[in-house]
Amino acid sequence: MSASEPSSHHGASAPVVDVLLVFDTSMLLARHPDASLRAEAPTLTDADGCYLLAPAVDELTARNDGRLRIVAPVGAHVRLRSSTLAMRAEHLAVVSGFHPADEDVLSDARLVIKDDVELTVPPSSENGAFVRRPAIDYYWQSRVRAHGTVDAQLDAILTDRAGETIGCFRWSIVVDVTAP
Repeated sequence: MSASEPSSHHGASAPVVDVLLVFDTSMLLARHPDASLRAEAPTLTDADGCYLLAPAVDELTARNDGRLRIVAPVGAHVRLRSSTLAMRAEHLAVVSGFHPADEDVLSDARLVIKDDVELTVPPSSENGAFVRRPAIDYYWQSRVRAHGTVDAQLDAILTDRAGETIGCFRWSIVVDVTAP
């Protein structure tokens, strides 16, 4: 379930709130050495394995207590992207689902994949020029329907450098959406 759509950051009708989910893959794998390898039957885990970063009115907040605090107007798009604390790309975390318990506060998320993105890469030498490289971007997008609180399930798949699944996890989180 994916879609391509123009960027909402520049000239779009609905505001966008970007949320970064940072997974502590080393801690998750150490705590769950026998983690499920099946996305349809993920290992339930505690909130401290995932930092939830979202911009607030005057600061960027990062929490690993299972609460995602979003400041956004009704109608805004919330985009969830993932990263890891792993260095040198030992592990990758791919968000495989984000499901609010109901759609009163946030709509059910849908996967958006953009295959026409370019990234700027630093020069390989001191006198070199920046290089543009093709990339694929993806995120889970939900729309703010009302201000309030909603329980949600967050699923992620951890992979190794070869792209092999090394763990499938599920978090129960609480999302607080407040007005700007």
